[in-house]
Amino acid sequence: MRDIINHHQSMYSLLEDYAIVYKKLLMFEQTISSPLVCLSAYCIADRLDNGEFQGILLLLCLTTIVVYLIPSLLCTYLAIKVNSVCDACWGTPFWNAGPVIRPYMVLIMQRSLRPLPLQAPGFKNISIETFSEKMTSAYSLFNMLRA
Repeated sequence: MRDIINHHQSMYSLLEDYAIVYKKLLMFEQTISSPLVCLSAYCIADRLDNGEFQGILLLLCLTTIVVYLIPSLLCTYLAIKVNSVCDACWGTPFWNAGPVIRPYMVLIMQRSLRPLPLQAPGFKNISIETFSEKMTSAYSLFNMLRA
């Protein structure tokens, strides 16, 4: 039980520290990534149509995708780790616990299901699903520009 509580508290302190440092940057990346990937891919395709290969522009496009992918993967991993605290609580026989411990177990489970502090009003949560949506949006915008 003590290990679950220590893990729970360490995950929340890690997420709060991460959110303090990177929240604004991640929200900015979320806003700008789709148009940036779209326009750089469009410039690459336009130059290729003219018979020119722009390696630096291709590197910029791939770097933009990777720079947005890594925090998305990290935030998804942290969200899974926070939810694993709830799963660990479900794995213990808390129904056999005394009336003093049981409310705390329920409190830990409810707290671990709370949204992560990396969310802001008007933005989607930072996750691999959001990355996928943004890249799909970039591809759709790219196809609209090419048509």
